[in-house]
Amino acid sequence: MELLVVLTIMAILISAVPGAVMPGVEFIRLSGTVEEVAAKFASAHDRAIETGRIVLVSMSALVPAPSPVRVVGTSTNIAFYPDGSTSRASVTLSYLGRQRSISVDSITGEVTSTSYHYP
Repeated sequence: MELLVVLTIMAILISAVPGAVMPGVEFIRLSGTVEEVAAKFASAHDRAIETGRIVLVSMSALVPAPSPVRVVGTSTNIAFYPDGSTSRASVTLSYLGRQRSISVDSITGEVTSTSYHYP
């Protein structure tokens, strides 16, 4: 009898774990993609200054095609200029209803990301 109670409790706990872990997985996947995109922006900014040429970052190339993370609401490129400025201010990434924005200061080119928000 006691063994049956213990097994029942263990079954309940094990079935609850995937639901508790999934938000953490969403957070890690979206955070990792945000860091990759921010690094692409920072690299393009540095390359534009170093080469003295405009560097374009394609929105379609920001997130690889098989990724479940999507770029929300934009289809234009971002231009990084040799003087350190940029043509665009922000990009929003979305994954399973969670969103996070990456901003690029249009004057200095500094890249920052915002907190999560839920649409």
